[in-house]
Amino acid sequence: GLSALSEKQRHRIYEHFFLGMSKADIARKEGCSENSVKDSIRRGLRSLEKYFEKNYKGHVVLPENDTT
Repeated sequence: GLSALSEKQRHRIYEHFFLGMSKADIARKEGCSENSVKDSIRRGLRSLEKYFEKNYKGHVVLPENDTT
């Protein structure tokens, strides 16, 4: 599933969910806005959701309001 994402989305999702970095910290590290990071992570998660729905018949559901 992760291979379906852009390199930037993969890195941002990895840093946020696996390394525990805040979206603000990722934005500072990359020199971009926090909203850019938030949007990229959100789009990446939606892409993963679509991938899993297509390949695993909808058994994976992501939370509607992710506050992380």
